[in-house]
Amino acid sequence: MKSRIVILSAILCMSLAGCAGGVKPKESNISQAVSTAAAESEKNAASSEETSVESSSKAATEASTEVSEEVSEDMGGSSQIDISGCDTFTQIVDRKLESGMGYANVNIGGIDVLLVASGCYDNGDGNMAAIDASVYMYGDDGAIKYVGGVEAGGTAYPLAVKDGKLFVGGNHFMGKYTIDKDKLTAAEKAYEEFDEDGNATYFYESAEEDLSGETSDDSILPSMYDEYAEAEVVGFSVVEK
Repeated sequence: MKSRIVILSAILCMSLAGCAGGVKPKESNISQAVSTAAAESEKNAASSEETSVESSSKAATEASTEVSEEVSEDMGGSSQIDISGCDTFTQIVDRKLESGMGYANVNIGGIDVLLVASGCYDNGDGNMAAIDASVYMYGDDGAIKYVGGVEAGGTAYPLAVKDGKLFVGGNHFMGKYTIDKDKLTAAEKAYEEFDEDGNATYFYESAEEDLSGETSDDSILPSMYDEYAEAEVVGFSVVEK
């Protein structure tokens, strides 16, 4: 009996030793997993930071691009419509304009013109306003001719007229247009562009002063915005067919 107890004790000790020996590999695996997770976390953090920097740079570039596109829109403007077979402004309105389009008669540079807008919106001041227009006038021969088109930067900048000039603006530009030699021409234009760091560069054009290019005077654009605020928003009639 005593010998059996000794044998059982020996077997029990060997079993415990085997169990104790089995714990060490598991501890090693956990330690390795923690180290791997930490390394991946650091790698992900670095990648996230790099992505954030790239995103910021991309956003700045896109913002600069938007400004350039906005100014370019103002330089191009609304597309002209087909006015063939029309001898009067009234005929253009009756025969060529589609439902939802707008029209208005204004005086630009001493010339009575027809503005045709692709669409209109309630400006909240009793006017149906527009941000784009094709401009038509009667030539010396009595025939109607297209003189140009304009497009503002958004509904916050409805087309307006003051002192015979058509005002066209956006968040970063403002222009005053007149008609010269049967062409819609920018009498004055001021705009700003930004680099990737947000630094502004100012530009100014004046047909009267024969100026065009970069300027250090950052007060010209705000001054033109002030003048625009005093201009009369063009009220368009909306076509319903």
